[in-house]
Amino acid sequence: METGNRKKRKMSFTTVGGSSILTIFAVLCFVVFALLSLSTAKANSNLTTKATDATTNYYKADTEAEGILAKIRSGQDIPADVKLYKAEVSKKGVKRIVAENVGYIGWDAFASYSCKIDENQELQCEVLVRWGSGGEEPGYQIIKWKKVYTSEWKADDSMPVFSEEDAQMPGTVTIDE
Repeated sequence: METGNRKKRKMSFTTVGGSSILTIFAVLCFVVFALLSLSTAKANSNLTTKATDATTNYYKADTEAEGILAKIRSGQDIPADVKLYKAEVSKKGVKRIVAENVGYIGWDAFASYSCKIDENQELQCEVLVRWGSGGEEPGYQIIKWKKVYTSEWKADDSMPVFSEEDAQMPGTVTIDE
């Protein structure tokens, strides 16, 4: 009878120890996966917030630019920061605008302005306008409506990829003749 009891004790001790180790390992795996999921959710939340802010700022600038365009089209209360080039009429009655080395024919004015999106970007706009005087149909044509990065570009030199001391690429051999 003693032999049977020893076998039972030995088997039960090994079985209990192995299952405890597996349980601890499983719990650790679940904790690691939970932390990874939490960090991914936080990163997605931050990205969503930044994208929402960027979109909101762009459309605020776009709305401001549309308001300025409406003022230019009406010909009244044009903001001071808008560069407005009016057409010159030739002897033949042809209207011509010369603005920044570009000539436009048949329009009354050329307007150039920009609206700030954020500290690093602005919306640059260039528009041709016809006010409809002299029997012409009023209208406008957008030449440029573009988001432009305005800050100074700075190179990232924080990681030394290639130093000036190493004049040759790795794996190359210089042969002196």
